[in-house]
Amino acid sequence: MDALTMARQAPHNGPCAPELDWVAALPGCVLLLDAGATVLAANAAGHLLLESHPAFRYPNAALTLRRADERARMSAALATLRQQPDETAALCLFTREGAPSLALRLTCIGQEGQILLSAQDLQACPPLAGTLTALFGLTPAQAKAASLLAEGLNVPEIAEVLEVKVETIRSHLKRTMARLGQRSQLQLVVLLNRLICGL
Repeated sequence: MDALTMARQAPHNGPCAPELDWVAALPGCVLLLDAGATVLAANAAGHLLLESHPAFRYPNAALTLRRADERARMSAALATLRQQPDETAALCLFTREGAPSLALRLTCIGQEGQILLSAQDLQACPPLAGTLTALFGLTPAQAKAASLLAEGLNVPEIAEVLEVKVETIRSHLKRTMARLGQRSQLQLVVLLNRLICGL
């Protein structure tokens, strides 16, 4: 079961409730935020991210990003989620050198406007994109789109993270599926997850 499914099944009784202990059991790197980006809870990897990643500032339990452009994109994502709670927002944070650093996925859960933020360290994750390029001859763009799909992002989220059009991602995934002999994105994700387990 993924972190989002587990989060939606957990009890939500308000920001100060002891029931927030369920966040510690979530897989991956996860933070639970209120609608104003105050950190309500985090699992161990989430605490480590807050304490050590240079992109974040964490004064008085409020999550902020150091770079103004990233703060603006995060604010826009949070505003979208407040207006459209059924949506999911994704954004990518970059190093000073311009390399992708973190992929963030924000999803509303519960009735109080709580937001589950899951983070994927793009510099420390297994090199699935490189493996796909080497094994199957995919272009780097096709391999990156496929690896983000395997991480659970949908086509619009991948387009946001890679800062390209949705049609471009669809094209990359169609070519990837054809090259790997898969007929659907679901079949592609299953194959990629098998590859990940084998890495």
